[in-house]
Amino acid sequence: MIMYKALKGGQVYDLVANDFLIELTATQYNKMRDDEYRALNYLKIFIKEESALLTALATPFQILAQSSSLQVEKTQLNLLLMPGGGAGEIKKWGIHNFIAAGNAVATQLNKTCHLHILLGPDETDEINIMTALMAESDNLSLHTNIPIKDIAQLASLCDLTIANDCGPSHIAQCLQKPYIGIYRELNPEWFLSHALSRKVVPQTGQDIKTINIESVTEHAIHLLENQP
Repeated sequence: MIMYKALKGGQVYDLVANDFLIELTATQYNKMRDDEYRALNYLKIFIKEESALLTALATPFQILAQSSSLQVEKTQLNLLLMPGGGAGEIKKWGIHNFIAAGNAVATQLNKTCHLHILLGPDETDEINIMTALMAESDNLSLHTNIPIKDIAQLASLCDLTIANDCGPSHIAQCLQKPYIGIYRELNPEWFLSHALSRKVVPQTGQDIKTINIESVTEHAIHLLENQP
């Protein structure tokens, strides 16, 4: 493990893509593909049955969610919004866009809606914005620096997750609940395509913040109205 970290900066599984290292690292391996969700690539090292892959993605987070005491009020529509982005502004659609889209969904569906905003402790600008907004509205909740089990629980209990490309978004994606991913480029390796997921990207060469609220709202309405 120390050698792997020294050679690849901690990206241990990337080693299995190199032919000359295959025999050194594992007897089972899978070639990395840039057009497939990265977590599926990793799982295929260990699971060869295609029909078992999606279940295997979801199961660890379902188990974690069961150990969480976090609850939401199920008599109303609950949307989980993830406006953060570890790479900075280039990956962020903008917290005001997320909240506007959530409110637009509630208005169009004519439902009472609660917006759950998940942020990391370093996203101080967004936290400050949320603190001010919560003083004026009771349909907002801020979740910061919460454990993975609570993120999994939120994603499980909420009716829809809308997220930037960020670490916690993969918990929601692996659970395969209704999900809208907002990306600055196509990035198929970071998006799990399934019946309840949608990807939104800007026009070629445009900034992520040029994505319009209406397109995200339209996808959200479709997912919420057409769940199996």
